[in-house]
Amino acid sequence: MAPKRMRGAPTVGTVQALRKAPRGSGARVMSHVPLFAGLSARDLRRVAALAEEVWMAPGSVVVEAGTPGDAFYVILDGTVRVLRAGTGRTVRRLGPGDHFGELALLDGGPRTTTVVADTSLDAIQIRGKAFRQMLLAQPRVGLKIMAQLAGRIRECERQITS
Repeated sequence: MAPKRMRGAPTVGTVQALRKAPRGSGARVMSHVPLFAGLSARDLRRVAALAEEVWMAPGSVVVEAGTPGDAFYVILDGTVRVLRAGTGRTVRRLGPGDHFGELALLDGGPRTTTVVADTSLDAIQIRGKAFRQMLLAQPRVGLKIMAQLAGRIRECERQITS
């Protein structure tokens, strides 16, 4: 099977701000992220306006365990391996539509895993600093996200105690 070609010229780094994409396309992508499930279309557009599209070559380290979390990613095309810190063992593979790094949006704490691109990677990236600034300006968005997180924590507790 021939490798899938990427849109445009594949380069490593930020290429295109999603706010310049056709109206609503960035918000559509964000609407599939569970963290943003409770947001209105208007708030999804606000989040999408922070996003930039990035391309990375196969073998690129997207995030590294132990480093400060500074961005969240949604995979548009390609696959990544999630590696356990310390062992380097693959614990999960992610592909189009999957996402990682939500905690980086909220606290900027150290990464708990390393993520490596298996293939050419086309992803949406949102920087934590820009996201936190948007939350300060739009506290309603933060409250909706906290409600989503509380629901996810509640579900985890239910699974543990069942």
